[in-house]
Amino acid sequence: MFINYLKIAFRQLLAKKVFSIINITGLAIGFACTAIIFLWVKDELSFDDFHKNKDQIYRILVKVEGLKDGIDETMAITPGKLSKSIKSEMPEVKYVTRNNQNFRAPFKYKEKGFYEDKVFQVDNDFFKMFSFKIIKGNSEKPFTNINDIVISRRIARKYFGEEDPVGKILISNFGNEYNVSAVIENMPANSQMQMDILQSHMSSEKYWKSGYSWSNYLYETYIMINDKADPYAIAGKIGSLLNKHNVIPNLHVNVTLQPLSDIYLNPDITNSDTLTSDKKYINIFSIIALGILLIACINFVNISTANSISRSKEIGIRKVLGSGRKNLIKQFMSEFAILTFIAALLSLLILEIALPYFNYFTGKELFLNPGFYIAFFIIVILTALLGGSYPAFYLSTYSPERILKNKFTDKKYGISLRSALVVFQFSISILLIISTIIVNNQLSFIQNKKLGFDKENVLYIPAKGDLSEKFKSAKEQLLKYTNITNVSMKECPPTETLSSSFVTWDEHKEQNITLRLMQVTPGYFGSMNIKLIAGRLFSEDLASDKTAFILNEAAVKFLGIQSHGAAVNFPVIQTPVGRIIHTWGRDDEIIGIVNNTHFKSLHHKLQPIIFIQLPQSRYRQLDYTAGSILIRFSDNNFEKVLSNIKTVWKEYNPDLPFEYHFLDQKIEQKYGFEQRLSKIFTGFSLLAIFISCLGLYSLITFVAINQTKEIGIRKVMGASVSVIVISLSKDFIKWALIANIISWPIAWYAMNKWLQGFAYRVDITILPFIIAGILALLIALLTVSYRSVKVATSNPVEALRYE
Repeated sequence: MFINYLKIAFRQLLAKKVFSIINITGLAIGFACTAIIFLWVKDELSFDDFHKNKDQIYRILVKVEGLKDGIDETMAITPGKLSKSIKSEMPEVKYVTRNNQNFRAPFKYKEKGFYEDKVFQVDNDFFKMFSFKIIKGNSEKPFTNINDIVISRRIARKYFGEEDPVGKILISNFGNEYNVSAVIENMPANSQMQMDILQSHMSSEKYWKSGYSWSNYLYETYIMINDKADPYAIAGKIGSLLNKHNVIPNLHVNVTLQPLSDIYLNPDITNSDTLTSDKKYINIFSIIALGILLIACINFVNISTANSISRSKEIGIRKVLGSGRKNLIKQFMSEFAILTFIAALLSLLILEIALPYFNYFTGKELFLNPGFYIAFFIIVILTALLGGSYPAFYLSTYSPERILKNKFTDKKYGISLRSALVVFQFSISILLIISTIIVNNQLSFIQNKKLGFDKENVLYIPAKGDLSEKFKSAKEQLLKYTNITNVSMKECPPTETLSSSFVTWDEHKEQNITLRLMQVTPGYFGSMNIKLIAGRLFSEDLASDKTAFILNEAAVKFLGIQSHGAAVNFPVIQTPVGRIIHTWGRDDEIIGIVNNTHFKSLHHKLQPIIFIQLPQSRYRQLDYTAGSILIRFSDNNFEKVLSNIKTVWKEYNPDLPFEYHFLDQKIEQKYGFEQRLSKIFTGFSLLAIFISCLGLYSLITFVAINQTKEIGIRKVMGASVSVIVISLSKDFIKWALIANIISWPIAWYAMNKWLQGFAYRVDITILPFIIAGILALLIALLTVSYRSVKVATSNPVEALRYE
């Protein structure tokens, strides 16, 4: 009997080629899209799962209460002395490590030299807590000596090729020599820690004791607790430790322990060196996957039903000849199962082709493993059962008399359910269109919003070696080139701030206000095209300016310092130019106010900043803080500009590799994650709309089949093509309008929640909703009209001979 069902099923596939192709194609695309999203979501949720002790590992989070800095935040940084106190005073804590990312630094072995980003300082406990495999060298205590380092397999191959790297020497800044004591396997792509070179804190503790005080919050601290230890009690003890050693009055530190599994999907924690994503994107893409699969299943039901009704006489005759309801259900279910499994196999082919491109675009390493195939075929089986159940049970309920008379217009069980399904399809499509428009509007807004400085035609190079120490002479040489208009230096990368300091003044003596500090040379504001609002900028000719301050508008507004006289051309508050403030260990004058600048991404609030002059005594130290030299150029011939800069670089740093970065590209990188997700979101939305169109085509076919005689009579009675098309299309217009009513409030709520993740965002207006509604209506009308016109222009004689 089963073989007979298969034969009939394959005959139907061949007899109804168009229906079969539409059905299989829509379902295959739906399966493939759902599978890719499933793989992406699974990967996002799998971060750090490979660590054996993951359930016992926590990161210490700190929130300082009573501190005013213009930004209310929970931080992932702690003092350097905390870890040793935890180990000595808390037996319930098994291991402790401080993780700290060093700034970009050059490394060299023989003639090979490169800059490395993923350089971290850790403690020996790091390798006991985390399951990163040491494949060569000292696995018990890799940091036996002060200059020992551990490198990844990637770095070992990069510098040493086929040589055994253990015992070899890598040379870094100032000729520092580091002994390779061990090699670890490359950290998995689903690790929130991505490290290539690991150094010990021992060296920094020896030569920079002030960096490891109780007041210098710089290091991420991870602890591994015993099995039965209470993390809440431990957090309280750590908080007591920090408050005990707090040297600043009126400030209280609140500590929480963040589980390792919670780190990657929590991007709101500041001062973190880990990779992060966001739970809301997982929720959004999970909903998209479910929506696409549901749309594909709805198409499956509608097309299968429309196709099956064309076989009504066959079903009626089978019933007259004694075929029972169970036999008909088995027959239909077997046909639907065959269609589903063909679609599933086609979707796997699509997946194999598309997955490498998806990985390249997202930077992921997704692959198909046995667990995926098991989950995939469970979904396929469920789809076959659920998708095939309605047509099979629905058609098998009719009596032979009703089937032979072609009476399939029962509103209660027929059209009404299919109408609901099409409204659901419309709703998902409209929801996706609205979301896509608002997502793209927000990304366009943050990329084009005025940041307070001019990011175009600016590049920066590392402030390294003699180039930074002899910056003044190097600057003069660079400015001799006519295509270079401004040169300045900053203590850290151009989009970052490195330090913060307490600020007091006459009316405010309490030390509870801190602001970000930015140390720059006098030409910095010209390099960045930052506008002066009041007062003046730093001058190289005035010795007094070496200790003076310049504030941005946000700092003036936040501090609330007013002048003793009237405001001078300052729109926010009376200008404090000329006032004396105490910060950075000195009392001096505010000489100028500049416009606000957004250095961080627009996910974060604008930072109040105090600018101070970079002292010449620190020029040489910029190697340790990733200082940067900013160069504004006027020539569109980038190769010529780079050639000029490289000439000066080689003169001052002949032994260091030359590298450069364009500022605008660096700014855009801050939104790279959202840009990629936006394109993925748009792509999946278009595919969902395409699958919906297949469903609409199937439903209009169903309607046309059931109204064939009516259409023929209308044409004989003189009805025009346009009247018939309108008659066939009016229900779809009604359904599209109902879908708008359903999807608009859902879209508004979802997008409003998503936009709350940005400190600066677009307003949600009515326009995206109107555009989405019109687009959905046009897509429906075009799809429906194609089939309607075909039916309306057919020969009425053929329609009247129907059946």
